[in-house]
Amino acid sequence: MLNVARPMKPEAMAMLSKEVAQMLLADDMTINLADIQIVADRLANGDAGPVYGGLNTPMVMKAFADYIGEKGNAFADWREQQAKERYGSGLGRERTRADYEDAVKAGERVKHLAAREAYQNGTLKKDIKK
Repeated sequence: MLNVARPMKPEAMAMLSKEVAQMLLADDMTINLADIQIVADRLANGDAGPVYGGLNTPMVMKAFADYIGEKGNAFADWREQQAKERYGSGLGRERTRADYEDAVKAGERVKHLAAREAYQNGTLKKDIKK
């Protein structure tokens, strides 16, 4: 992958890996070996741009930056889909007075259910005596 005719020097590889690691840490991105393999495959296939004279730092950095962007967008889409499934399609809309009143009523129902359960268990009577 690194062009046998013009291999990268060990110093250049160390510098490149340090820059990639700093970029990943700066973006707070969790990356694993499979992610590195995807980027390496893209570089080898020429998906990140034509590789005429071998790889260089800008090409590798661009490939990782593009992948981080794709992974971030996919994660955001996944979280949005989960939120829609969990909270319904009203996610992101403005709350109305009726929504607030419904929330208050729901809170009151929870309190009433807790009080009824405490009464049935006998813990309410013990609390009253204390």
